Amino acid sequence: MDRSEFHRLFKCVGPAVLPVIHVQDSAQALANVRIAVREGAQGVFLINHDFPYPAFLPIIQDVRRAFPTLWLGVNFLAVTGQEAFPVLARLAGEGCPVDAYWADDACIDERRGVTDQPAAAAIAHARRDSGWRGLYFGGTAFKKQRPVKPQDYAAAARIAAQYMDVVTTSGVATGESAAHGKIEAFRQGCGDVALGLASGVTPENVASYASVADAILVATGINRPGDFYTIDPLRLRRLLANVRRGAAGETALDNNDRAARWYLSRMAPNVKGETFAWLDPSAMYLNARSFHSLVDDLAVPFAADVIEVVAGLDAMGFILGTAIAT
Repeated sequence: MDRSEFHRLFKCVGPAVLPVIHVQDSAQALANVRIAVREGAQGVFLINHDFPYPAFLPIIQDVRRAFPTLWLGVNFLAVTGQEAFPVLARLAGEGCPVDAYWADDACIDERRGVTDQPAAAAIAHARRDSGWRGLYFGGTAFKKQRPVKPQDYAAAARIAAQYMDVVTTSGVATGESAAHGKIEAFRQGCGDVALGLASGVTPENVASYASVADAILVATGINRPGDFYTIDPLRLRRLLANVRRGAAGETALDNNDRAARWYLSRMAPNVKGETFAWLDPSAMYLNARSFHSLVDDLAVPFAADVIEVVAGLDAMGFILGTAIAT
């Protein structure tokens, strides 16, 4: 798929952010989808991480019934499109359309020519014969695959671009960010075909990929600390904000950098006169973007904790304590 067409599909300037949900059951999947939708992600991917994909299908159907217009992709762990595409076509025939399939291994062999790719060609034939109409994200030089030499990254991407809609690559392991040289080589090899990036993307580094990647598939980078199965709304919100900043050519916000606390400039100084060293926060509270950023920053030190009660003391505490609790 052409990059421009891909961005028009998701109506985004920078990369589309597609949280990856490691599914346990329907309730857990739906809870995570609600977080992703509420925070403004362009869609989600569901993956069956610990059980066979046939048991995964009813969960996909439950999510589709609850969110009929959601952009929904799936990954049947360790299953190529050759097996998955007929299953997805059957789901669509049963009223459960899936918008994309992501395979960890698209079976691209950079040591062969573009037309000498028997495994990838068989997958392409299976897709065509199935009649399934979604997008194909194909893992190329992906983690846990046969290693690909760095000098062959561009060739692998160039071949992959002939067999899938979104060429998808990753860092070397789960949670490990991809080297920028690798992504730049893939961008060159893909040409005008969309490029997806999975593994190791975080709120802190996502802006650096915003100009080269067209899709961000992210799981551990936005999950709660130590929790493989639950999206942290705060981290997802930060990642989305930094994607937008990166796409606009701006520097990512850093929680450790006081200069990032741009909203403080909205506070009106000394409105009670020279006797009081007092700043009026009203303007900061009344602007949704500045208020959300303020509350996000205040919550960061406690993001890894289990919070049962928030105590909001005095007038400012009534406002900020309620927002932090929410």
